[in-house]
Amino acid sequence: MINLEQSQYLEPQSKQVTQDLHRQLLALRNYKALELINQSNEKYDVPWLSDTLKSLTDLDTRGRDIILNHPAVYLWIENAKTVLEKNSEKQDEWRFKGFIYLCINIWLKFNIVPEIPPFSCLISDKLVNNLNLYNKKKLNVDFPGVSAVNISIKEDTLFITNDTFCKSWKSRELANTIDYYPFLCNQTLWTSSYLDIITPSELRMDKMELVEEISEDISILFTEALELVETCWPEMHTEIKENVKHIIFFKPPGLPFFSDFRVHGVIFASHLNRPLINAAEWLIHEASHIRLNTLMCARPHLIDDMKAIYPSPWRDELRPLYGIYHGCFVHSRLLRFYRFLTKDNSPFKTIALKEIDRITEELEKGLLIITENANLTSDGMSLIKEMKQNLTS
Repeated sequence: MINLEQSQYLEPQSKQVTQDLHRQLLALRNYKALELINQSNEKYDVPWLSDTLKSLTDLDTRGRDIILNHPAVYLWIENAKTVLEKNSEKQDEWRFKGFIYLCINIWLKFNIVPEIPPFSCLISDKLVNNLNLYNKKKLNVDFPGVSAVNISIKEDTLFITNDTFCKSWKSRELANTIDYYPFLCNQTLWTSSYLDIITPSELRMDKMELVEEISEDISILFTEALELVETCWPEMHTEIKENVKHIIFFKPPGLPFFSDFRVHGVIFASHLNRPLINAAEWLIHEASHIRLNTLMCARPHLIDDMKAIYPSPWRDELRPLYGIYHGCFVHSRLLRFYRFLTKDNSPFKTIALKEIDRITEELEKGLLIITENANLTSDGMSLIKEMKQNLTS
């Protein structure tokens, strides 16, 4: 029986995955979701998935975390729910991307060579060529002399070849090749699939457009914001590194930041200049949503949390208890962040003191709503206790 600590959930979870049972359970959740797809293979037509699942069982906890707790895999699982409703091109693209995200990623990172089935009428040459370009660019920069996997389509059949791969690739610690994108980026291989499913109501704007290129001032701003977090709260900075895969930028207007469990581990940020302190706050804010989603997916905190709605202390509209609970968690962590910035030598001391007053008032209201109305599990009660203690600590 797995024994999970029911305390200190509010603390940054910067442990390696071998010590982080919640992330292990999250990987198991995704493995089980892939098993369900595999059991319906006649419906989904992914013959390679069975061998992939066997390969995943051969990996250690770190390996399964790297492969399964990845935004591309979350999105691929999510899209399985509607893949049969899409046209044939989208179905082929879904199958192809799943093969890349799972089989090829396992091959590249852990040298487990997959059985490569013939793919027919898969996908445009453009995506294949881009994928090859990404691989070669990454390998040529980081690993001179090691050639990339060559992926091509000829006569409607997929070919994946690399004469030197098995001979030259020895280390299991190599950098991510398929997922080569930098931490701050404006697109990934799965971005177009995500834009297909997110709705204007979710975005609170007409549509979401990615920026063509991240400007130098935005890149500097977010780098400095991460450095500020590292300076004042190193444990939180480590959690961001461990739990956030990418920060992806889209064109304003719209939400300043948001995250989405369908691509768990990603922060979306509006490509908009803002004060350094605000950028740092919102990074902690969204990273905290990501971490709480991990905790709550592994073990529920609330029961029937989406049915009734209540006044939100930090929004004008009514919110379900799930949203208020998330808001309390985020506010509790931001309260700690601003407390770190009240030191005499901090240039943010005046701002921090004002924010502490605002956050404390809103957090007290949120905790009262949860305490009076929520049906909490033992994990939920434990975290609420922590958040109340944090108000006065």
